[in-house]
Parts: sequence; structure tokens; C-alpha cells
Amino acid sequence: MNQKIFILFLCFFGNIMFVFSQQIISLENAIELTKKQNLGLQTTILEVEMAKKMQKSAFDLPKTDFSMQYGNVNDFQIDYSFNVVQNFSLPNVYQKKLAYNKNQTILTEKKLAYQEKEMIKMVKTIYYQILFLYEKQNILLQQDSLQTSLLKTAEVRVRTGEGKEIEKLSANLLLQDLKNQQNQLENDIKVQKEELKKLINLKENFEIADKKLTKRILNITQIDITKNPHLIFLKQQIELQKSNVKVQKTAFSPDLRLGYYNMRENENPNLHVAQAGIALPIFNTGRKSMVASAQINEKMAENQWIYQQQITERNAEILQTQIERSNIALNYYENIAIPQIDKIQNIFQKSYQNGEISYVELTQNRMQNFQILMNYLQELSNYNQIIIQIEFLTGE
Repeated sequence: MNQKIFILFLCFFGNIMFVFSQQIISLENAIELTKKQNLGLQTTILEVEMAKKMQKSAFDLPKTDFSMQYGNVNDFQIDYSFNVVQNFSLPNVYQKKLAYNKNQTILTEKKLAYQEKEMIKMVKTIYYQILFLYEKQNILLQQDSLQTSLLKTAEVRVRTGEGKEIEKLSANLLLQDLKNQQNQLENDIKVQKEELKKLINLKENFEIADKKLTKRILNITQIDITKNPHLIFLKQQIELQKSNVKVQKTAFSPDLRLGYYNMRENENPNLHVAQAGIALPIFNTGRKSMVASAQINEKMAENQWIYQQQITERNAEILQTQIERSNIALNYYENIAIPQIDKIQNIFQKSYQNGEISYVELTQNRMQNFQILMNYLQELSNYNQIIIQIEFLTGE
């Protein structure tokens, strides 16, 4: 007996420790942790650092050529020469390469900002989906309690001869169906938590801080896409391709060559020779192809930005319509439908217990109220998801 009590104590204590060992995460915590720990964002942060390091590569000069000659040049006496040669481009070439590298850095920074906003949107979406499932679970638990009470009432009515066996069987079937829906919800919540866990890159289990699904506040009256992170990223791609065209055109610029020779020839030691040369691009077929290719890339980047802008504008119009429609629906549920449910439900319950209405009428009313609550909850969830989409679209 003592052993059984000890085992029960351990199980109880272990469950308590498990609950308290879980990390409690609010939406703000989830967003901050995602920024710090998400592997995709961390990779892009490294890309930004790499691009910054690469900026100085614009001034990468060719290797300096050192050479020496030793031997018989004019007669049997030993002669030698020491040579130093350096090739380099005109200053504007390095300036254009630096501008390209800087634009590359800005592009990776815009990419990071875009990915961060996208990750925040995903965190909000999953977090609010978990809240929706918890609220749905609460409604099912309430319906479970009501249905359990109804089953007991039906069993009493059958025993007293006031009701029929079909009432008890039907009430029990509905109760089992509610329990089955609860089991499915448990799995759905588990799946969503795993998705959020992977997004944040958490090792341990967690629990969200909120349990009540509330209406997310929209802080804007008109959807403005000028700060859309995706469009900003695509706009920077155009700037990068423009600077690339300028870099490719530098291939037509001449290269310069400077050299110094120190020679000893016969009886004349330390003869000095300075050399200056220029390399002109005479055969330009390949260079022209590179410039043409860069110009096509620039045009492609422009087309991609215009196309995405059209899509984003259309999405903004759709979201504006959806939020207006959802607001109307929520006003109906919050001001008309929901306040009447409890009152109507109590009246029908008492009427059934007093034998004034049939089991079928009570069940129909119960299912109607249950469906209204579920519809309201779904509409509230849809509204919040629309807000999240608008926040991403406007760069909030």
C-alpha cells in the first residue's frame, strides 16, 4: 500500500515538475528569440558580414611582378638585371567596383530585413493559430460539460419513463464525438507547437503565455505598401544590377603598367630603366557580350520589381476588402449573436428538464449555439490572420 502511494506521489510530483520546467513564451519573447536563434536568419547575418568584408576587394590589384636575369648577355662576362612591374586599372574602375560591392552589402541587409519580417509574420501566424486552437478547446470543454449534464438528464428521464432510450443513446454519441474532437485538437496543438519550436530553434518544450484569443489591433487606416520589405529588397536588386553594368563597362578602360629595371651590363653597373605602358582593349566582342548580359539582368530585375509591386497592390486591395468584411461579421457576433446564446441555452435546458420541449428540440438548439460560437471563433481567428498579413505587407 505504501509503495503504491509512493509511486502515485512520484507520478504527481513528476507531472508538476514537467509543467514548471517548461519555458513560458509570450508573442514578444517568441519574436525576439526567433531573431536571435533562427538558423536561416543567422545565415543571412553571416552573408551581411561577408559582404562587408568583400567591399575592400574592389581595390585588389594584380600581383606585383618581380624578376631577375643572370647570365651572359653580350659577352662572356656575367650580367644581371632586376625588374619590378605593376599593372593597375584607372581609378574610376576601382570606384565603380567599390560602388557595386557597397550595393551588394546593402542588398544582403535588405534581404535580412525582408527575411526577418517574414519570420515575424510566421511566428505571429503560428502563435495566433495556437491561441485559436486553445479557445476552440475551451468551447469543446464547455460543450462536453453541458453534454455530460444532458446525458445524465436523459438517463434520469429514461429511468422515470419520461424519456426514450434513443435520447440517452443520442446524447452519449454526441458526447463521444465531442471527446473525439478534443483528442484531434490536442494533436493539432502539438503540431503547431512543434512548428513554432523549429522556427525559434528551441531545444526544450515550451508553453505560450497567452490562452485568450483577442482581437488584434490594426494601427493603420489605409494599407501603404511603400515600406513592403519584399519590394524594398527587389528595388535594391535593380540598383545592384545597375552598378554591375557600370563595372562591366570598365572593361573598355585601358590598363596601365609601370616598371623599373636595374641592370649591370659589361663594365656599366647600375643602369636604370623606367617603363610605362598602356593596355588597350582592341578586341571587344567578349566585353560587349558581358555588358549586354548585365543590361539584360538589370531589365529582368526591373520587371521582377514591377511584377511583384502589381501583385502586392492587388493583395493590399484584397486584404482591405477582407478586413472590412470581417469587421462587419465580428460586430454581428459580438453585439447580437454571442450575448443571446447563454440566455437562450438556459431557457431551452430548463424547458427540456420540465418536459416542455423534446430532446430533438434541445439538441438542435445546442448544436446551433455551438456552431455560432465556433463560427465566431473562426471569424476572430481569420480577422487576426488578416491583420498579420497587413502588418507584413506594410512593413510593420
